[in-house]
Amino acid sequence: INPGINRWHGNKPYFWACAALHAHLKPAVAMYKQILVLLGGFLLMFHLSAQTQTAYPGKRTLLPNGWSITPAGRQIAIGDFPIAMTLSPDGALLAVAHAGVGLQYVQLFDAKTGAPLDSLTVNKLWYGLVFSADSKRLYASAGTDNSVEVFRLANHKLVRDSVIRLGKPMKNNDVFAAGLALDAVHNRLFACTMGDSMLHVVNLKTQKVEQHIALPNEPYACAYNAQTNEVYASLWGGKTVAVFDANTLRRKADLPA
Repeated sequence: INPGINRWHGNKPYFWACAALHAHLKPAVAMYKQILVLLGGFLLMFHLSAQTQTAYPGKRTLLPNGWSITPAGRQIAIGDFPIAMTLSPDGALLAVAHAGVGLQYVQLFDAKTGAPLDSLTVNKLWYGLVFSADSKRLYASAGTDNSVEVFRLANHKLVRDSVIRLGKPMKNNDVFAAGLALDAVHNRLFACTMGDSMLHVVNLKTQKVEQHIALPNEPYACAYNAQTNEVYASLWGGKTVAVFDANTLRRKADLPA
């Protein structure tokens, strides 16, 4: 026993009590250190989740959750919330629609080199995005505006051209334009709207809606098949894909989802 300890604390039992307390607390201190390390790791992961993903060209991409993926092909940095992407029929241009909580905009890229060509901020965007058959126009669904924005391409730049009204904008934003599909054979545009469960048929020459087709469930996407001359509309609530004859626009079949 160190005599200095007895001199300061008076007796040996106090020393042994301190030694026993230290031995008892040592595992707890080690556990608290582990908890602090885990908490620090959690805070670091939370911080990373608020950051954008990091691209490593030709190697891997680090995701916000800390995982990494190694996609095939070449990686190109785009905007923050891509919701739709479409390639022009001539294969020259790639358009990407971004519909996040911040700015909503359309990006235009050179499809061969991946070089950014233009970016245009719009009021509202959603899932629908399609080029015209001659690649000179781009159609984008305008979400709760219940309309379709039309852009023309001029020297690889997006220029606002017109707006196709699918119906009246809803006060409560409970109806909005979703998927779009081009029917180049009949020069028509098909547009889905969620909320009112409709498939709209637009004459692209007049830019007027010629027909509204009521659907039993909410649609999200639509497509046109020139080979079979059929129109398809995915029905979320119905868990099916409705098939229409493109000439009569009558529903002819359902495909299970």
